[in-house]
Amino acid sequence: MKHGRPKQIEIYLSKNKDNFIMMIKDDGIGISDMSGQSGGMGLRIMKYRAGLINASLDVQQDANGGTIVKCIIPA
Repeated sequence: MKHGRPKQIEIYLSKNKDNFIMMIKDDGIGISDMSGQSGGMGLRIMKYRAGLINASLDVQQDANGGTIVKCIIPA
């Protein structure tokens, strides 16, 4: 919230046969294009922690503005 300055945050949780899926969307200023970069310290820590539980973490700009964080955790 501090960096992205969103007005609204949406949190989605779902499960399919093999995975739990957590997605967080906001309408803030978005995240800069990180192609080829690992991002800042906070993103590196998030990716490291996801790796500890064999999860994948994807952070990207939303086409409508804001940021989408998606974490897929094996069931």
